[in-house]
Amino acid sequence: MKGLAVIVLAAQLILVAAATLQPLEAEPPNVISLGTVDGKSYYYNKTLRSWFNSRAFCIENGMQMATIETVSQAEFLKSRQSLNAFSGYFEIAGRDAQIARQFSWDSTGEALTDIPGLPFRLNGGALDYRTCISYLASESPFLNIKECPLAGYALCQI
Repeated sequence: MKGLAVIVLAAQLILVAAATLQPLEAEPPNVISLGTVDGKSYYYNKTLRSWFNSRAFCIENGMQMATIETVSQAEFLKSRQSLNAFSGYFEIAGRDAQIARQFSWDSTGEALTDIPGLPFRLNGGALDYRTCISYLASESPFLNIKECPLAGYALCQI
């Protein structure tokens, strides 16, 4: 009888331990994975949204808007162009820093820096404030300076 009690107790401990284990993190919902580079996992969604709504989408799905801070990240995203319909304008975390022609990353406040092979282009005339950055996924990608309300797709990262 003692042996049976020990087995039952051991089984109960195993069940309690199993119940407290954290499940593996699942891929965020409603997004397509592009893969990982420099410790960042990039995801996108092909629903048109303003910069502000794209930011909210990323946050609501446990992510943040994407940043592109290194040559390897820029080359990685360029290599994914045409993969799973990854083409078009994608909202990223760049926004105006409340100083004309100055941009910062929304998530860190750090200034955007020039990345070789990924130029900035102005979409429209004299845009001074309420401007945001989108990434054009194409064979010749660039960072698009635009008015924040103009719609693009969400590009998020974890």
